Formats: sequence, C-alpha cells, structure tokens
Amino acid sequence: MSIFLPQQTVPLQGTAVRRAASFNIASRKEKSLSASISYTTAPPRMFTSNSYTSAVTGSRRSSRVSLTQQPWYHNVDRSQGEVLLRNGEDGSFLVRPSARSQNALTLMLWFNKRLYNINIRHRNDGRYALGTEKPNEQSFNSVEELVQNYQSEKLVLYSGGERERTGRTLLTSTPLQSSELST
Repeated sequence: MSIFLPQQTVPLQGTAVRRAASFNIASRKEKSLSASISYTTAPPRMFTSNSYTSAVTGSRRSSRVSLTQQPWYHNVDRSQGEVLLRNGEDGSFLVRPSARSQNALTLMLWFNKRLYNINIRHRNDGRYALGTEKPNEQSFNSVEELVQNYQSEKLVLYSGGERERTGRTLLTSTPLQSSELST
C-alpha cells in the first residue's frame, strides 16, 4: 500500500486558510483509489490566562495554556536573560521570574542597544501592571494580555526609574526556548 499526500495552502480573505491534500492508495490485490481532502483552518486565537477570544467572532472559550508555556516566557535569571537578548533587534523581549519576592515576574527588553528590566506587578485588585505604581496606570487581566497589548501599542521606556524618557517600542520578537535551540 502506498500513500501520497502533497499539500497546498491557499490564503483566504481575512485570517482563515484553506488547505488541500490529495492522496492515492494502492494495494497489490485491488485497484488504486484516489481521493482529495479540502478544509479551512480556524481563525487564530488570542490567548489570555485561562481563556481565549476568537479573533473573528470575539467569543471567549476555556483554554489550558499556562504562562510557562508561552513562547516569550523563559525560566532564566537576569544574567541568562541578558545573554539571550543582548545585541538583538529593538523590541526583542522575554518574561522571566523575578529575583524580588514582591514581583513574581520581570519583562526584559532590548531597545536602542540597551537592556531594560521592568517589574510586572500583580496588583491588589488581581490585575497586572508594569513598573512602579502610578495614578491611572494601565492594567491588564493577565500577563498574556499585557504582552499582547504591547505587541500592538508602543511601550514608553524610562531610564533610572521614571526620571528620563528614553524611547518607545513594540514588543516584537522573543528568543528561542533552549529546547528549540537543540533541534
């Protein structure tokens, strides 16, 4: 028996993609059988901590994607994070555990030949925010939502706490996980 599966991918309007495959099955005792399959992939999903929102319908559904499974989360310390990001493109980032007990996570970001370590605070109201507490600060329901926001809205960067504004950038790319580097 032999099976041949060439695949075609055809972009459709919006975010859906039509995929098609043809195959031939032949055995010694029977004649060959041919068939083809065509299907449309589901629209992409925007993940949040325990649910996702469909990019097309806006409906929310349960999901089991944990923070540590996100491609931008790296279980590294500060010096290991610096090695991963140093000399990358502006906007390269990762989220790592924080060495400070009051801040569980840190956003590490490379911008303008400089590394930034920005605390991700879990506020008393259960929401997440960056840096030190500010009046009317922007906050998010999850770390995933925070990252997603700054992938489309520029993050304002400061040097020395909040003293000097040094630029604005999007979160653009993240280094490969160590498991991806070995493959």
